[in-house]
This record gives sequence, structure tokens and C-alpha cells, in this order.
Amino acid sequence: MSVYPQAVNSLRYQSIYSQHLEQMKAKKHLLEVEACVLGTIITDEKASASALEVLSENVFTTAAHKAIYKAAKGLSNRFEPIDTLTLANELGKNGDSDAIEDKDYLETLAGKAAPKMAASYVALLKEAHLRRELKAIGAWLQEKAEDETQGYTDINRELERKVYRLKSSAGDERMHPVKTALGKVIKQMENTSNAPEGMSGIPSGF
Repeated sequence: MSVYPQAVNSLRYQSIYSQHLEQMKAKKHLLEVEACVLGTIITDEKASASALEVLSENVFTTAAHKAIYKAAKGLSNRFEPIDTLTLANELGKNGDSDAIEDKDYLETLAGKAAPKMAASYVALLKEAHLRRELKAIGAWLQEKAEDETQGYTDINRELERKVYRLKSSAGDERMHPVKTALGKVIKQMENTSNAPEGMSGIPSGF
């Protein structure tokens, strides 16, 4: 009896398990970076101003971190000081106190502040958010491209809207490679729409 199928399945399982572990490590690392950025916002006025200027709630991945950033942004917009006490009060006003299960979490965040690394961490959060948005657009585009009831014009129009929103948040210079890649996909869609009857589907290289 050949053991080849069992060996292949074992290797496949190990590969999937390894990928899962790497994803978990990456997610844990990202959460630590988010915590460092929020801690810096709480403790360092100069770094806080820079981070609040370029970030948004959407770059954070948990409800607690989103709520804390929202509270800090609100205080900043009103030119009020940002610290653990003012943040706790602002969270209460926003109805977001329940988003933080650990009542000492703000103090924990303050202890993770890393002002010297703030700029690098902010850039990392923006990059991670951009990649999540690109994956979402790619998944949406693939789904639409495989739906025979969807017209090319409607797909292209909605795709342009999605890319424009992402471009506005990311900055034009960082979106250039993305627009190039999407341009290739759109061109493939155009070729498909002009193909003889019976020829359908586009490569999924996004």
C-alpha cells in the first residue's frame, strides 16, 4: 500500500498549519503595534499630534482600539488634553466604555508608549490597513468578474469609486503600483467583454 497520498496530505496539513501560525503571529504583532501607537498618543503630545493627523479609526483592528482612537481624536479636535482620565471620560460620553473590558487597559497602553518608534509604527499601521483594503477590493472584483449577470461597465464604475476612496486615504504616490495592477485587470475585462460568444472569465492575478 502506497503511503504517498498520506504523505501529501500530511505535508499539506503542515503547510496550512504553518501559514495559520504565521498569520496569528502577524496579527498579534499588529495588535502590539496598535497598542504602542495608542500608548504614545496618550503620553506624548508631539507624537500624538502627528499620529492623529494621519491616522483614522479604520487602521485599528479591534473595537477597543477603534473606540480609544476615536476618543483621543475627539479630545484633540477640541484642543483638550489627552491622558488616561480624559480618555476614560470621553469613552463614557461616546458610549464606548463597554468596548474596553479591562478598566486598567488605558494605563496598560500608556506603559507601551514608544515615541521614538511612533513614525515607523504609524506607517506600518497605514500599510497594513491599505493591504486589507486591497484584499477586499480584489475579492470583490473576483466575485463580480465570475458573475455572468454583471456588466463590465457597472463593475468598472464601482471599481473606480473604490479605488478613488482608497487613493484618497492612502496618497496618490503609494497607489501608483495598485492602479497599474488594476489597470491590467480592467484591460483583461475589456478583452473578455469583446471576446467571441462562449469565451468568458478573466485571469485572477490580482
